[in-house]
Amino acid sequence: MERKLETLVISRLTNQTDGSDTEEVQIIKQYQWLKGYNPVVTARLNYSQEDLKLQFKVYEKNPIRTYRNMNDPVYKDSCIEFFFQPTPDSDQRYMNFEFNANGAILLQIGADRYDRFPITINPALFHVLCTTDQINDKGEVYWELSFSISWAWVQSYFSDFQAVPGKRIRGNFYKCGDDTTYPHFGTWSKVHSNKPDFHRSCDFGILYLE
Repeated sequence: MERKLETLVISRLTNQTDGSDTEEVQIIKQYQWLKGYNPVVTARLNYSQEDLKLQFKVYEKNPIRTYRNMNDPVYKDSCIEFFFQPTPDSDQRYMNFEFNANGAILLQIGADRYDRFPITINPALFHVLCTTDQINDKGEVYWELSFSISWAWVQSYFSDFQAVPGKRIRGNFYKCGDDTTYPHFGTWSKVHSNKPDFHRSCDFGILYLE
């Protein structure tokens, strides 16, 4: 039986909009392994001719944020992640973007968990903004992370990629905290394994550019 994959349409920005009116969606849908600590994560996703823009709100108090440097193991802290496969029909490689609540980034590329190498680059390329101790109008505490991914930079690794309306890419969103007080592993698209394994690209959902 063919698996039903999660799908999501990424809104296209025009010169007249900044993305603030884009629908905020609950991007982490399930915590399928460990139970009891299930922080809500919402996201706004947009794209333009120049880049992909991602904004997350992570509803947890006092996030653990130990690491500060490029390619530190931020997944051990309170962490939000985006894995994506720009050209899934012709190239099985994918990139994993992982951020803690300091805005520190771990970035890798490869075809699977074992065939990967780190990308070391000036994090300023991604325009990372991270703020903690935010409170919404319901009194709920969250930390917020936003960043962007330049399409020109993506094309330096995937030369045939084009960010055009109707383009299909594949990916997944994750929430984790391996070494936090309450270890947790959340996903957008369901991962079909008995233990947490975020590197199963076969379980990536589908993202369409509007």
